[in-house]
Amino acid sequence: MKNDEQNLEKTIQTENDTPHYKNFKAEKTELKSAKSERKIKSLQKNLDELQFKNLSLLAEMENLKKRLEKERKEIINFSNVALLQELIPTIDMFKKALSAKNISPEIKNWLLGFEMIKNNFDQILEAIGVKKIEVKVGDEYNPKYHEAIDAKYSDKIAKDYILEVNQTGYLLNDRLIRPASVVVSKGIELTEEREIKE
Repeated sequence: MKNDEQNLEKTIQTENDTPHYKNFKAEKTELKSAKSERKIKSLQKNLDELQFKNLSLLAEMENLKKRLEKERKEIINFSNVALLQELIPTIDMFKKALSAKNISPEIKNWLLGFEMIKNNFDQILEAIGVKKIEVKVGDEYNPKYHEAIDAKYSDKIAKDYILEVNQTGYLLNDRLIRPASVVVSKGIELTEEREIKE
């Protein structure tokens, strides 16, 4: 029995040493290697795709953060605009009271208090980014910042220039809260008498 086992081992060993078996073994190794290479390429492709998706998602998330921050600031500014539109008429009332003439001494004391309140409002508005629209008689009319409430003829002010300023306008961070209320010049009135004299 021992001899049979030895003969069997010799036969197997001899078969393993044949060129045909060696070629088969080499082909099998090549096939395994090719399969492994394809598998590696496939895995690398999947990894590259996942990395690209990851980078895309990170960029999208960053853009979303920026957009949400911008929207949050706009909402805050918009809510400030609504509040300021309600508050500014009160400031206008203080200004009207302060422009009163021929007043008694008792009222002068009240006006001093009004002036302090108005100045405090002005400081608060400036601190949160509110600016007055600077406009004066003789400035060119700009529909972006001025609201024409009337138009009158004038010998002194050219056509489409401001003749009177009735109400101050305001901006919040370059956003219009309220336009300045103005009267615009129509220029010189041409009448029949004037035309004849000329």
